[in-house]
Amino acid sequence: MAVLREETRNRWSALAPDKFINTVLYGALGDQLKLAYTFIAVYTQIMHNLPRTQTLGLVHHQSVVELRSLLKQLRTLISDANNALHGDDTPTVPVSSYTDEGYILDLVTTIRRFIQEIERGVSRIETTPELMDIPMPGSNGRLASSVASDINGYMFEIVQILDFAQNYAQRILERTSHNPKSECKD
Repeated sequence: MAVLREETRNRWSALAPDKFINTVLYGALGDQLKLAYTFIAVYTQIMHNLPRTQTLGLVHHQSVVELRSLLKQLRTLISDANNALHGDDTPTVPVSSYTDEGYILDLVTTIRRFIQEIERGVSRIETTPELMDIPMPGSNGRLASSVASDINGYMFEIVQILDFAQNYAQRILERTSHNPKSECKD
């Protein structure tokens, strides 16, 4: 997974807030959310179709059911994060924060909650021996822990963009609080 490069940070930092929203949030963040959704959805579908794809031998049935459930939760959470980005099924931005920077901060906070839930679910897969050692059918012997590690990589990329967007918006707020617009005097 790529790390957010300094040249990208510099280019994004120079954007006006409305361009930042389009380029970084709807562009880069939207792309990362779609990639993560696709990855999670594919493995969720593989586990959902398990009885038709292959048997897992000695793996405890209850562990497979738990892994399926966790993957379905992860798929729902990443879908909800994507919906939040596009305004689907989310409350209206409060009037008090109806500025570009307020919108950015509100969106970052909302999406971050979903990502944190995903990270908790992934951690469960990575730290529960009964789950981490389940082979993923049709994936050349990959284990659930390997898939969870890949999901963590996607979450790392998303969190980098969220952190950058949050810092961007906070810098704007700090500048405007230090340099309030001058009042017209008659």
